[in-house]
Amino acid sequence: MSKLSIAEQAIYNTYLKTVRNKKGFTPRKNFNNLDDEKYVLLKKISQTLKNKKIDPHIFFNAPYQLHSEKYVPLKFYSTFGAISIYKKYIQEIELTTPDHKFNITKLRNGFKFIYDKCVEHELTDCENYLNIQKGIYPDFILDLKKGDISYYCLLSLDISEKSINLEKKIVEFVCSSFYNTLSSLRSRYTFSKKIKPLGKKLTKTINKILKQK
Repeated sequence: MSKLSIAEQAIYNTYLKTVRNKKGFTPRKNFNNLDDEKYVLLKKISQTLKNKKIDPHIFFNAPYQLHSEKYVPLKFYSTFGAISIYKKYIQEIELTTPDHKFNITKLRNGFKFIYDKCVEHELTDCENYLNIQKGIYPDFILDLKKGDISYYCLLSLDISEKSINLEKKIVEFVCSSFYNTLSSLRSRYTFSKKIKPLGKKLTKTINKILKQK
């Protein structure tokens, strides 16, 4: 049986730290005598986190935050139920806490994606990313569905719902509750202390770089 990678060891220590719930915690350093079940579970969980680009801290913390759990066994995190709870938790973070680290990271990654797409389409203004469309849907609708960008990226680009030339039901066939979510997040974005200034800064920086190409 191969050894756990450094990343897999770190994932297990993140799990152990979450279980301790802000109490005293000493990271495990010796993994030589880890039992076979935990080894297999960590391999599976690690692969899931990597494939879905999930932050381990948020993943392990989700059941505690959503359901006030006292203890969650490692085995649970290898199930579809864990993924479902994680998705509900990040949705709650997005909808209620705009300046959360998760949203900040998602915004940065989203703007990197937008920049690459602007370069690909030879655009000199990242706001024009909203106009890219190859099929029925504007690309940003599909990119949002895939998780390549966030609602806060769209708000940073000053999106106007009126400019979307599709019926509501067609848009929401791909992104459920798109208009309600965008509307509810707009006020949170407007009064945020971190994500709005960062969004404006990223927009300005990317536009400057695009114009120099």
